[in-house]
Amino acid sequence: MVDKLMMGIEKIPKTLLMLICYILVIGLGIADYYVGPELFFSIFYLGPIVCGAWFIGSRTGILLSVASYIPWLIQDASMFSSYGHPILHFWNGIARLVILMIISHFSAALRSTTNSEKELARIDSLTGIANRKAFYEEAQIESIRSRRFKTPLTMIYMDVDKFKDVNDSFGHHTGDDLLIMIAGTIKSNLRATDTVARLGGDELAVLLPETNAETAGGIILKLKDKLMEMVKNKGWPVSFSMGAATFTAPPGAVDDMIKHTDALMYSIKKTGGNNIRHEELVDTGKGGFSLGEYPKH
Repeated sequence: MVDKLMMGIEKIPKTLLMLICYILVIGLGIADYYVGPELFFSIFYLGPIVCGAWFIGSRTGILLSVASYIPWLIQDASMFSSYGHPILHFWNGIARLVILMIISHFSAALRSTTNSEKELARIDSLTGIANRKAFYEEAQIESIRSRRFKTPLTMIYMDVDKFKDVNDSFGHHTGDDLLIMIAGTIKSNLRATDTVARLGGDELAVLLPETNAETAGGIILKLKDKLMEMVKNKGWPVSFSMGAATFTAPPGAVDDMIKHTDALMYSIKKTGGNNIRHEELVDTGKGGFSLGEYPKH
């Protein structure tokens, strides 16, 4: 329930959300003024202040804190004569303002920390690219978008041939360097909208949204050429087995897409590796797919 509420608020444009927060603060200020000091109203200001700081930023939270301070100042001014010393009027107001600003700051800082932790949980610690969890999430989003807007979606599954030989001959640190350079090479040759992820060990996957079979075929060949050039320059005795599928209407489950491309990749491994198998799955509109190799490698 809370997660749904947070997601709903995040969908609100920041300008509109800021306006809502200010309206709430103004409304609370008016109510606070007419209710008077008999009813403690201060805690209610925390709602819009924390909301503004969390979803928009620290600066918005501070501005809302200042806006919340004004009705207190006006109310205290009307009771000026009741204070034992004139300075108490200003001290009380400033103390309230500082407390709200501190809460606002910590709310924004907590949100920033939470976002950072979420992002780290989606990144492979060795290569710096997406991990399995992040890839599944992106694949699910792009699969839904592909079916909704009837755009093609291509997935590539790849494995490093003879990766174990590198670890055995040069050491695991060299194997790590190899994976890092593979990830960097792939990422530098993709669009910003594409996703590359390490799914585990020496297996990586690439997601190409809105990419038809012809375009995907060119991208796959380019990636393999760049990767082979990189390992050749380093003197690493490895090659790459790549399975790819272009879906005109992706299946509902991401696992089905991954299993299909994984099977294509392993069919290459069984024949000696160092090759590409790319299929196009075209929705027939009758609950099935027509299957064909594309392009002809």
